[in-house]
Amino acid sequence: MHLTGKTSFMLRLVYALVFAIFFFACTPVKNFPVNQPFIFDNKVILEGNLTKDEKKRLTTELDNYWYDSVKARKATVLLFFYSLKNPPAFDTTNVTRSKKLMNDYLNSQGYYYASFKDSIRIDTIKDQQRVYASMKISTGKNIRFDSIGYQLNDSTLQALTVKDLPASSIKKGLPYSKQAISQELDRLTLLYRNNGYLKLYKDDLRAEVDTIDKQLMTLS
Repeated sequence: MHLTGKTSFMLRLVYALVFAIFFFACTPVKNFPVNQPFIFDNKVILEGNLTKDEKKRLTTELDNYWYDSVKARKATVLLFFYSLKNPPAFDTTNVTRSKKLMNDYLNSQGYYYASFKDSIRIDTIKDQQRVYASMKISTGKNIRFDSIGYQLNDSTLQALTVKDLPASSIKKGLPYSKQAISQELDRLTLLYRNNGYLKLYKDDLRAEVDTIDKQLMTLS
């Protein structure tokens, strides 16, 4: 049978893919803890009234908030295949730490009512005790800035504040977060001090949050 150059190339490509699938069917694991469960895989599962893009964005970001020793250190080897090197021994304490890190991140995105449910599964593969850790998160409602106003007793400061509003990072429709308000107070303090108000400090400014939820009122 005579094969053209193009056909021969395609066959070699198919053989290479088949070999890769066969070779990487079992994810290679290097330097794993002996006789100890170790993190093999992580997964974040989001639930809530989210758009497709928002769900994808949050899932990707939250995956970065697994506590270090509960994060599988995967390295891509070929296309969709990866290997695992120096996986950390599993510690349940770090699952709780991961929840806090994820919750803090969600707070910064305006999600203050998230609930978390972790799931831990251990599979024994030969001499390996592989841990599959997943975190199911219900985001709850998203809190956003509805209206924003500035009121200062000094007319010069008021005019300066209004003039510099384009530099503000808090705007109507953006996710509410205590961090955003704190950063805005920092920005205003620097603005005023750069314009001659050297005795004015952040503690001299006050942000008032108009909401029925007391949880959102405390900035600390």
